[in-house]
Amino acid sequence: MLPIIFNKRIFPFLFFGFVLPVVAGTLSHECGHWLMSRYYGYSKSHIGYAYTVLGSNDVQARYDSIRKQYAVEIQNNVDFPLKKEYEFLKKEATKEEMIITAAGPFETILAGTTGFLFLFLFRKKHANKERLFFWQWIIVF
Repeated sequence: MLPIIFNKRIFPFLFFGFVLPVVAGTLSHECGHWLMSRYYGYSKSHIGYAYTVLGSNDVQARYDSIRKQYAVEIQNNVDFPLKKEYEFLKKEATKEEMIITAAGPFETILAGTTGFLFLFLFRKKHANKERLFFWQWIIVF
């Protein structure tokens, strides 16, 4: 069994070296959602910690307008004058929301893969070390 040694000098560096990448990773994940929402014209979207507010774009605004105007007809599955436009906008809005939702995990996967590639590229430098340096810990985190 390996002995556990608490190093008071390096602990604060490792602690913040872990916490800061977690915060940066969470915010960059949300940036993935935000960037894709901006691409689709959601002009009032903004990022908070662990969430992104989309707001509305032209497709979403028109879709919501028709949905409110013909709420009874839609609920009862009855024909109404703008049904074809409503169905088209529903498909478009659903597609946009799905892509915006997928953009966050895609960014996280991209960042994680980049970190893994750094570990892979520097594996020979780490393999025979008894102790890792600060920059090596940053790559690990």
